[in-house]
Amino acid sequence: MSVIENNTVEGLIDNCWFDTTGLQITSTNLGDLTCPDNLFIASVIFSGDNQGSLTVAMSEVLAKQLASNMFDSTIESVNLDDIRDSIGELANVLAGNIKTDFFGSCSMAKPVVMQGSDAMISVFKIDAIFQRAFVSENDEQVLIQVCQTA
Repeated sequence: MSVIENNTVEGLIDNCWFDTTGLQITSTNLGDLTCPDNLFIASVIFSGDNQGSLTVAMSEVLAKQLASNMFDSTIESVNLDDIRDSIGELANVLAGNIKTDFFGSCSMAKPVVMQGSDAMISVFKIDAIFQRAFVSENDEQVLIQVCQTA
């Protein structure tokens, strides 16, 4: 695999995102992406014949909304563990679909979830084969990136 068809991946992400979170997202211009102070990033690594990663980065506001929807609870009752679990699960679902359709025979590591705006700097320095910014129905931004190293 050398190039991922952007429209195919975007459709897959859109469907998986909605099925997992209950929220709609819409593709937006990557140049419009801003880095919030409190950022959540989840990453899943692919290894084997094909190696790479899937990374999802979003604001705390969107992360809380995701956790609220996924755990069927109020935003006020969502705690940090709920946020980490929901973002990790979302990244795992997205990565599983990307792996099946684009990476073939390889294994996936468990999602790693990070918090803080400093982690975002490293995300933009990676040469991605798919990188797209989205905006959720509550006007929060999310970056989804797929990388391949071999």
